[in-house]
Amino acid sequence: MVRNRHALLSALPAQLGKTIREHFTSVCSASLILFGVVFFFFPSFPQVIDAPPPEASCGSLFPTVPITMKATCSWKDDTLSSTVDVRMGGTIAKGQTITLGGKLNIGVNEGLSLQSGWVKYSEPDWSLSVGNITFPGTVSTDTMSIEFDYTPQGSPYSAKYHHDASRSSLDLDWKWSTLSFGIKLSNGDFTVSSSINTDPVKMEVKIEERGFTLAFTPHSYGGFSLSAKVVSNSGETTISFSPACGLFSGKLGFGVSESARKKEIAPQFTTSLAGAWKLKANVDLKRALGENLHTSDSKGSLCLSYSGSPLSGSLTTTFTGSSNLLTDAESNKLTVQGKSTFRFDPGWTLALDTTVSQQLGTTDQPTSLVKVGFSVPIRSDSWLASLKLDLETGKEGKASFSVSAGDMSIDVSASRSSFSLSLGTQFDTLLPLIKTKGRIVGLVFVDGNLNGKPDPGEEGASGLVIESDAE
Repeated sequence: MVRNRHALLSALPAQLGKTIREHFTSVCSASLILFGVVFFFFPSFPQVIDAPPPEASCGSLFPTVPITMKATCSWKDDTLSSTVDVRMGGTIAKGQTITLGGKLNIGVNEGLSLQSGWVKYSEPDWSLSVGNITFPGTVSTDTMSIEFDYTPQGSPYSAKYHHDASRSSLDLDWKWSTLSFGIKLSNGDFTVSSSINTDPVKMEVKIEERGFTLAFTPHSYGGFSLSAKVVSNSGETTISFSPACGLFSGKLGFGVSESARKKEIAPQFTTSLAGAWKLKANVDLKRALGENLHTSDSKGSLCLSYSGSPLSGSLTTTFTGSSNLLTDAESNKLTVQGKSTFRFDPGWTLALDTTVSQQLGTTDQPTSLVKVGFSVPIRSDSWLASLKLDLETGKEGKASFSVSAGDMSIDVSASRSSFSLSLGTQFDTLLPLIKTKGRIVGLVFVDGNLNGKPDPGEEGASGLVIESDAE
């Protein structure tokens, strides 16, 4: 009886998912048409575009936008390459913004090409962005990414459409003070989610094609809290409990499927010692039992950390082990990791990361990894510079130097087999591609003393028509 009920619950989402998959294109098309109609006829959309103030547009009807450019010349493995990163755009009118940019590759034989280009236009209630634009090449929506976000101000609902080379998805969400509801369609799959968040209890429900998720978190009492979660996915059902009380927290889980049964226990202990010292310990034990499966995995760590000024750091010891009782194979690994960061005024930083691992039960030599980083700032009244050095065992060392003054910046990085030089700048320019609607604001008055400004007693004139021949 229980197995039949479980099979019925498993088959219901699959049948619903099959129906939605068959009509996925129709649902997306109908939804886009609906939001298109709302977009053109919804009364909350602004019909008049406010122009920026005259001083921002240099006396024209074209908006002024900032442009950021960074040119990089790199040499690596006897190959020379040049790229230019460009970003431009900003607020062109009240409530309107447009930004665009991309990476230009400059080759000796290949010429100029655009890689990872993007453009984004937004208004108070909606935004449209297109990315992964390449040129030259065939312009196709199969390679570009398109995202449309419609979130009306003051409304409980929102919609988002996303498309790229790997997936297409449509999200519809409704949110109120204590209740939320959402629908997501992605490549034929579907997800229906809902949550209730009140003072005494929080509950989340999610239904997918392959199963469902139910999470329940009641209000904590006396510092003790307990949350529960049930997940059913692809024929496997897991139940987990996460208690927390004071310094202790953890997780207790059980899982069952057609092939195996699983258990997991993961207690955790965190406490603050004297001053800036902190101690954290956790253990995670997992076991799986089945007809052809009998594995046990364990992992534990102990971390002692100190956070103060000008010194902070941590020391972590990690133990991992796994075994398979059917093959008598056992593997245990001990890892000791130390991380320290030293900070000195006025901003000097020295970072040290050391990791030593040993495979227990073998004669293998322990493996070690050491990372050292050093950074020092150099300041003056008109410019700022920083010097950074990174070293790692088994890899080439890398040194970098950067300096910025006003709107200009220079970055240099070098290693044994590579070199890179970047020059960056920022400036403002007119954007002639977009013409905003202008607006004349002022006062018409009779200038009796011909001094060019209104004086007391010089009243404004009304009923006049002002015409402009400017296009």
